[in-house]
Amino acid sequence: MNGAVEGPGGRRGDRWRFALAGLLVVVLAAVGLVGVGFVFSRCDASASSSSSLVCLGSDGIPNQLDGQRVYRVSEQAEWQNLSGSFPLGGYALDEVEACPTMLPQPSAEADLLGQCGGIALASVANEKQVFGLPMLAPLGSNLLYGWLGGPAIVVRAHTRDPEAAACSADKRAACEAAVVVEAVVWSARPSANATPTPAASFA
Repeated sequence: MNGAVEGPGGRRGDRWRFALAGLLVVVLAAVGLVGVGFVFSRCDASASSSSSLVCLGSDGIPNQLDGQRVYRVSEQAEWQNLSGSFPLGGYALDEVEACPTMLPQPSAEADLLGQCGGIALASVANEKQVFGLPMLAPLGSNLLYGWLGGPAIVVRAHTRDPEAAACSADKRAACEAAVVVEAVVWSARPSANATPTPAASFA
């Protein structure tokens, strides 16, 4: 008889081959996912304001600077009540609003809450929906005029500014929540109109 009968040993061999093929598929899939992770969390030394390597998230904003987490605009629940300074990343945009006929005299409320429009920090470049974005306090916003509509930036900022104590009782909470920019500490690329403030360690 020329026909061979496959015994138990042959079936075990087939099982091993299928198992090895399945393992190979899993390994290749894992390698592919790692590759995707590198694409969406790329590292760049040239974009940093220092010589250290900066790893960028999929939004083009660093994940960390000077060993500190860089918060996103959308993570307001996490950074709103932090003590001291913290790094906040985003894209600066100008939100224009109609000004009242009579502007109030210079005051803590004017410094922290603004009077008509101002600069907001968006999660992505060319953000169209500005509703709900944290408006930056006029106090310190002059540092961002050269970055409007520009590249991704990271600012050193704080809330609960000491000047909030001088706000009226009905606006005290809003004054304490105002985001005050202290410095631009990183940018994705230079802006022709910007004068970056020096990078500094976070308190």
